[in-house]
Amino acid sequence: MFAAGFIVETVADIQKWSFKSSNPGKFCDVGLWSVSQHPNFFGNLLLWGGILVMNAPALIEPVASAVSTAEGGGGLSAFLSGAWDCLWSFRRLGFAVLSQLFMYGWFLGQANGTLTTAVELANKRYGGDPAYVEYIEKVPLIIPGLFKFGK
Repeated sequence: MFAAGFIVETVADIQKWSFKSSNPGKFCDVGLWSVSQHPNFFGNLLLWGGILVMNAPALIEPVASAVSTAEGGGGLSAFLSGAWDCLWSFRRLGFAVLSQLFMYGWFLGQANGTLTTAVELANKRYGGDPAYVEYIEKVPLIIPGLFKFGK
């Protein structure tokens, strides 16, 4: 997952740089940019998702107390205590997942113009081009529409 994200982000950046070098003043809709308006954001999310997956085992704490209370009996109280200990052991993993969701929200806010003026600037620059208008309407913001690849 990490490697796929690194490759997607790098290829997207190279494709856009190459396109802009040979087509100044035009919007990029080739390669990965034909299936996502922001494939570099998608690659970044994959990359950090891969780091999360690689580190997930280290983020979960062992739950020795849940096993000992369950073996010793104790009824509902022991069960609830063990269940709480089990859930609590996943807290660091939960925060790591929340950071991924925050990053997705941040990228989405940039991509849809909520956090920056990039969308407004792009609309001023390319808004008169019918191909750009169609691109904005049909191509997903971040998560690629893979079945449209090679358009």
